[in-house]
Amino acid sequence: MRSTKLWMSLLVTSLFLLLPSCLAVLIYRFTNSEFVLGLISVAAAVITASIQYREAKSKEVDARLFGEKQKVYSELIGTIMTLFHERRTNPTAQEQAVLVKKLQQIRTELIIWGSA
Repeated sequence: MRSTKLWMSLLVTSLFLLLPSCLAVLIYRFTNSEFVLGLISVAAAVITASIQYREAKSKEVDARLFGEKQKVYSELIGTIMTLFHERRTNPTAQEQAVLVKKLQQIRTELIIWGSA
């Protein structure tokens, strides 16, 4: 299974590398150099614009989720600091159950926002 994925990725990579280079050589052979340079510059501009768009969308999603992530992390830090400040040596079973429930809720929220 793993070798099949490896060969498939090599095939796709070679197609993405070889096909455009062969096309560029054919275009260069049968057209003038100004046309080829123009074509290359247009392709570079499109690629650059698409990369910038993707990065902007990624930053937009991160900025939108930051407030929600910040709330979860603030709650986690608050819970940890409360544990340090209370310093209870023998907490009751009910206190332990409440703490476990709260930490499980925080863990669930961290998993949800960590995967986004």
